Amino acid sequence: MKPAALILGATVVSGGTGYLVTGVVAASVDVADYTVFAVAWSALFLVVGALGGVQQELARATSSTPAEGRGEDAARGRSRASVFAAAVAGLVAVVLATSAPLWAPPLLGSAAVSGATALIVGAAGYVIVAAVCGVLYGVEAWRPLAVMIAIDGVLRLALVGVVLVVDGPVEALLWAIAAPFALAVVLVGPFVAGRLRRSRVDVGLAALSANTARTVVAAAATATLIAGFPAVLRATDPLAPESLIGPLVLVLTMTRAPLVIPVMAMQSYLVVRFRTDIGVAGRRAFALSALVMLVAAAVAALLALVGPALFGAIFGSAYALEGAIMAGLVASSGFVAALAITGPALLARSQHSIVTLGWVVAVVGVVAALLMPLPLTERVLVALTIGPVLGLAVHAVALARRPPKIGKAPSAPEDARPPGTETSS
Repeated sequence: MKPAALILGATVVSGGTGYLVTGVVAASVDVADYTVFAVAWSALFLVVGALGGVQQELARATSSTPAEGRGEDAARGRSRASVFAAAVAGLVAVVLATSAPLWAPPLLGSAAVSGATALIVGAAGYVIVAAVCGVLYGVEAWRPLAVMIAIDGVLRLALVGVVLVVDGPVEALLWAIAAPFALAVVLVGPFVAGRLRRSRVDVGLAALSANTARTVVAAAATATLIAGFPAVLRATDPLAPESLIGPLVLVLTMTRAPLVIPVMAMQSYLVVRFRTDIGVAGRRAFALSALVMLVAAAVAALLALVGPALFGAIFGSAYALEGAIMAGLVASSGFVAALAITGPALLARSQHSIVTLGWVVAVVGVVAALLMPLPLTERVLVALTIGPVLGLAVHAVALARRPPKIGKAPSAPEDARPPGTETSS
């Protein structure tokens, strides 16, 4: 099986299980509990999305070590990923734990203590998952990578199913969505250890940390527009009733996920592929972006016709929004998906700052729109359209220009460039 098909298949499994979890929980609990669950899910995957920058940078900086080169230098190159992942995991846990009194009560309400603990454990566990996946991307170990991508979603679906069967409290649901990251490492780690030992990180810890910091900022902005948007919506309007927030979040999640999540999960793969021919990366990114926006428009037209009846039949009348609203949410997802394509093209050209700028501009546009004096639904539609369009304009301008000489990029010294970045035009 071709690598793209293999990774896409694993991504479909991962995204599909998350899709099922969201739908099953919405259909099984009341609107108030679903809103707590959905905001917690959003907060967790906001952090996870930000930490995806760890995976992207390790994918970019990792290469296979030839058999004749597996000496002391190669061992140091391998150890960098382990040291880096452990340090980032510890830092994430400390930052979230110390800041929890600020964000947990308004987001999680009565589930603040248990929910915050679950989110901290889940976020730290994801750092290790991201590091392992990044290294596997870098050495192009597609089969074990596909397993790693798919397994935590399968575990999450199983655990959530158990909690719902025994009628557990919402706090148990929060642990069920957070624990699978650590469990995935325990289950898959022994089977990928050999691949990890045959890899090396060709960038020093200082450069790797600096590059990752920039990429994490961009990834955090990315996550804010996608998985983290419900948490941001709740934070900007904490008094909005669950009867409004819950249905809007469910429709947003269920209608955008099939398009945006697969593109997001393919970002590290796109970085690896774009870097093989830097000169045409921009044209390829524009073509893929146009394709996903056309798909979004087609799905939007379909949901405008059948969406309200479909949601009403599956989840109940409380979750059925107007067809025009559903269509607007899906159409806006095309711009977000396009940003998730142009970003890797710029990363492949070592233009980290432009990637970050585009996503930050998009987030600023979203937050500004959410603070406008408009009804909730209108604010959401305006925010999810204006923000991504502004960010996409930043990326498009940069990609239209001549790519920089990668060898002169500040991200790595001349003798430590990731493989495939030597090409310039």
